[in-house]
Amino acid sequence: MTNMAKGSALAREDKLGLSQSASLVREALKEIQESFGAAFGGLKHCTLYPLDDVPPTVRSLWQSCTTSLPTLYNSSQCWTVRTPLARELVIDALIKIRSKQIQSASEEDFRLNYQGEVNESIDPTIVLAQLVDPDPCCPAFLTGLRSPSVESCGFRCPYDLCTVVEPEEECNIQVNMTPKFSFVDLHIDYGADGLSTLVGDCRKIWLLYPPSEANLRAMKMVDSQRAKLMRIMHQLEGGVIVPTTASHAIYIPAGCIHATFTLQGGFLVAKDFTSSESLTAIASYLLHKLDQTLPSEARSVCYDWFERCLDVCLSSGKLDTALEAWILSQDHLAAWAASHRQWRINVRRLWEQHLHNKIFSDCPCGMQERTTVLSHHVFATHLNFLLPPSQLRRLK
Repeated sequence: MTNMAKGSALAREDKLGLSQSASLVREALKEIQESFGAAFGGLKHCTLYPLDDVPPTVRSLWQSCTTSLPTLYNSSQCWTVRTPLARELVIDALIKIRSKQIQSASEEDFRLNYQGEVNESIDPTIVLAQLVDPDPCCPAFLTGLRSPSVESCGFRCPYDLCTVVEPEEECNIQVNMTPKFSFVDLHIDYGADGLSTLVGDCRKIWLLYPPSEANLRAMKMVDSQRAKLMRIMHQLEGGVIVPTTASHAIYIPAGCIHATFTLQGGFLVAKDFTSSESLTAIASYLLHKLDQTLPSEARSVCYDWFERCLDVCLSSGKLDTALEAWILSQDHLAAWAASHRQWRINVRRLWEQHLHNKIFSDCPCGMQERTTVLSHHVFATHLNFLLPPSQLRRLK
């Protein structure tokens, strides 16, 4: 084959690949519009990519602001014992619903979302009914269920995920019961990394966007407002579209902005974790004040994740990364520390453990004096709001 013929063949293959990718995106968007209405018709004018055909520029955008692109895995890797059955999760949900009706509410309880809003006045058994008979006009779903069946089946991060990030601090396994027509609007999971998989015949389409400067600004514009995706879909950059079934597990990177459409009802199982590479994304979330309109308990979760991730980052020897993230969000961390004594003490101890006089390097802020060691500069300039008066006096 001549060079010209080879070039023509490669061009045809590239064109075919682009055509197939465009077709996959069109088909997914068509399903969304058919199930969720014309309000989401504008998505067809947005640039979205399937995971297996993300251009280098978009891949670089993701990697510049979080750990990686979202990634898919075989869900069988996520269960150490076996995959739970949908009927087992239904039974667990029934027990939790009965328990909540008898006992007083607690932060460990599930939440009921009805017509796009949390609504605790609705009978939660309506969600079970909608698993059998979905209601496109008044969809309801439950989030935050604690399932003994999932615990006993051993839900974990898949081994292959370690080639992307090393999961640390795995916790907070929850189950969402999502009938067809369930829609979760754009949100960020408090800065934590996440892993999700489906159980049963459930099918979902995910829209995921990187926590870039532009995207976080757009999210701040619609903070506390409904219909976020419809309001800012044309402003978001770097979006990927991912259909999933029970055969998939999806890794959601720290800070990732995402929305989900349920095309076939069932259960979603999710867990949180962090990594040594996630701290910058959490810091950016705080920098853009996306935590400030959250309820107080949820805000505490954000700063707890920052503390956990800082610990992992410092323990992994990534001092520069930790310092850059800290300096990025320093003013917001100082405001939180001022009224949260235990958090202030915990974080100070982390820095004292990992930042000592034997480290000879320059601070990323660029303001360190040549005659000053790094630890003295950092404690005096960037960590002073963590210190008691006696330590501050010694630094002067």
